[in-house]
Amino acid sequence: MAFLARPWLANSRRRRVPTARDVEVLEARRLLSASGSGFFGSGSTPQPLHVPTVISLQVAASSAEAGQPLPLVATVAANGTPRQMKAASTSPITGTIAFFTVAPRPRILGKVAINSNSQGPSSIASAIDSFFGVSNQQAAFSENDTAFLRTSLLRQLGTYRIQARFLPASDEFRASSSTVATLTITPQTHDAPTATMLQSSANRIEAGATLTLDTNVQNAGHGLAGGVVKLVTVAPHPVVLGKVTVGVFNQPVSLSTHGLQSPGTYQVQAVYHPNSGRFAASISAPTTITVTPLSAASFRVSPIVRHGHVGQPMSFQVTALDSNGQPLTNYTGTVAFSSPTDSWTMLSPAAYHSLGIAQPSPDSPGLATFGLSSYTFTPADRGSHAFQGAVTFGKAGAETLQVTQANDPSVRGKATFAIG
Repeated sequence: MAFLARPWLANSRRRRVPTARDVEVLEARRLLSASGSGFFGSGSTPQPLHVPTVISLQVAASSAEAGQPLPLVATVAANGTPRQMKAASTSPITGTIAFFTVAPRPRILGKVAINSNSQGPSSIASAIDSFFGVSNQQAAFSENDTAFLRTSLLRQLGTYRIQARFLPASDEFRASSSTVATLTITPQTHDAPTATMLQSSANRIEAGATLTLDTNVQNAGHGLAGGVVKLVTVAPHPVVLGKVTVGVFNQPVSLSTHGLQSPGTYQVQAVYHPNSGRFAASISAPTTITVTPLSAASFRVSPIVRHGHVGQPMSFQVTALDSNGQPLTNYTGTVAFSSPTDSWTMLSPAAYHSLGIAQPSPDSPGLATFGLSSYTFTPADRGSHAFQGAVTFGKAGAETLQVTQANDPSVRGKATFAIG
């Protein structure tokens, strides 16, 4: 009973335990009143410079949807007297940039450590490209004296006042606060309309050549998106050429593909698949791509039997070669056959001129005959085809067989047969 007679002791046992929100508010208030490194306990020895700093804050937009990833960028710089700036010119600006709301209540959004001597991306622009999710999935990072933070913590509707504060790692620099930025959080939209655009690096390519497809997804009222764009052929039959991830609206993303291997005319489209119900799917207008047979750099013509007789069918092998002299295994072009030595010419050009008669054409017909006038390689040939008994020479001598590409006679190859 004596114990219960002391009500102040009973009340102390019922004291409310601080919640996580209480701790968060307390930390934000301490941050607002912090003046330097002591807040973070760096233990650095105070320096006599105390160079003032200035920090600027950039918010991606004046409004955002609840829970939408919001990019924040803050940059700090020394802002002292000429004497202070000269003394501090060799000292890196190091410390922490904290992003927080000051209204309707203090709340820490995130902290990013900075070091003006650190090695970062080659430029702030490229860093932001990666930061928006195109190739870098980090929620926060820094480059030199600039801090980047992407936060999704603002989920409650209303108007927020956001500020950034620099807390130096030593007393060589002073703390500073940015001006306050105002941000309005609005309700999330659903099935917001989108528009998908598609451009190709070329409208005509050779079979198997690299084709680059550039696509972007647009939306008039929202800056950030998420999802996948599929690049597909819709004609002559559907084939998925590849997929690319969309990180931000109106920022092009590219796909390089070797998927168009067969000659023909293709209709290619980009199809956007959002990763949430906030946005609607969309399909680009089709782009027409014409695929032509692959061109060879030259041909290797190899007699299967080099020696033969007049009127005897001869066989040979033709292999398409690339610019390095290697077999072009996906060649599907058309070749034509001729014999430059197919002529009865016995005199020099000057002799024909003196006699006043025309010189016979070096490609006079009838002296060499071909089983095929032309041939189109198939994928099964893998760039090489044997022609059995495909040429017959009508005269003896060192007779030449020439193979040329039908659409480019400058691409050719030759072989010589000994005909007795």
